[in-house]
Amino acid sequence: MAQGIGELRGGYLRLPVALAALAFFLSVGQVPPGGETDYGLSFLFGTLWGAGFVAFCVAKVKTEATAAPSQAGFLGVAGRRFLTGMTVVSLLGGTAAGFAPGSHPCWLPAAGLRVIKPTRGETLYRIKTRGWGTVLGAAAGGVLLGLAPMPSIHVLLVGFLVFCMLLIGAKRYGIWTFCLTAIALAFDFSAEAGSLDLASNRVLLTIAGIGIALLVMPMLPSKDGAAGEDSSRQLRKDPNGAV
Repeated sequence: MAQGIGELRGGYLRLPVALAALAFFLSVGQVPPGGETDYGLSFLFGTLWGAGFVAFCVAKVKTEATAAPSQAGFLGVAGRRFLTGMTVVSLLGGTAAGFAPGSHPCWLPAAGLRVIKPTRGETLYRIKTRGWGTVLGAAAGGVLLGLAPMPSIHVLLVGFLVFCMLLIGAKRYGIWTFCLTAIALAFDFSAEAGSLDLASNRVLLTIAGIGIALLVMPMLPSKDGAAGEDSSRQLRKDPNGAV
């Protein structure tokens, strides 16, 4: 629900809210016992480092002020349908994850939420690009897992993928998903499963999440949106790019 509201309102909080929802699902079962403090401090220092880098090294660009969210656009029929769809995907995905076998089943609802957008056209584009990006990324991630016994090469390749992902940005969602999936798998070490099992599990969970999104897609407005929702679409135009 929070991710859906952030998507409709737009602005600079849309990205961190969406990433917070993603991190919530993907953190389930990932943090070892007693590791909450270490992980929390790592994220905190990483955030502070990133904020300092942006403040001192990134040039400031003046942008036109965005209009304040209108209640008509935010609470209109199309907005309510989108929020309902997001809620249904979250509930169905979370329930399915409770019965899904394999490692990290919460990837299922996370995949569903990542492809749902305010209109059918946007959602269909996300579904297509997420599909091929995940399949190719899982293959690359499996290769990276096989290189884990060679730490130097492993870290070098993962660092290159992180750099590419940040450089490309989420507007090129297929390539961005490829990098994200490969990076997530590259550190998914498991003594119980091999790289092929982990990669195929990630692909199957993504397919299941996309399937839930397809079930919800008829609830969303058409590509052109409902009448009177032009202001809501304008609010979603964000200089930070798609999420």
